[in-house]
Amino acid sequence: MHKVHCTFLDGKEISFECDATDDLIAGANLQNVVLPAYCMQGICGTCKGKLVSGEVDMGDVDPAAITPEEAEDDHILLCQARPTSDVEIEFEYDSDRVTVPEKGGGEILEVGPVSPSGNVYHLVLKAM
Repeated sequence: MHKVHCTFLDGKEISFECDATDDLIAGANLQNVVLPAYCMQGICGTCKGKLVSGEVDMGDVDPAAITPEEAEDDHILLCQARPTSDVEIEFEYDSDRVTVPEKGGGEILEVGPVSPSGNVYHLVLKAM
């Protein structure tokens, strides 16, 4: 597992771990961190960030998603990048575009059927 440290335009930071076999978006998702991503194929550029330190293996990327100049400036697509070391990434947007669950707890008040194959859960979450 490799440590991934992310810094956002507003100065906030998050960290998570990612296995070398997972791309950085998948690694974040496995730890309930949701970073902006759309196509997951290296085409749209939604998941673009700047690699500040560390190394990644990049898959195929569309030149429309990362220009040759951006690639030279160490920009990566997190949906294609697999870490080969601990990495540090900077984003050109604020942290409010990222979902990180609050740690805490809660209580299940009620569980009821919503369809033949699913349930609805009513929860009360504890404030942090």
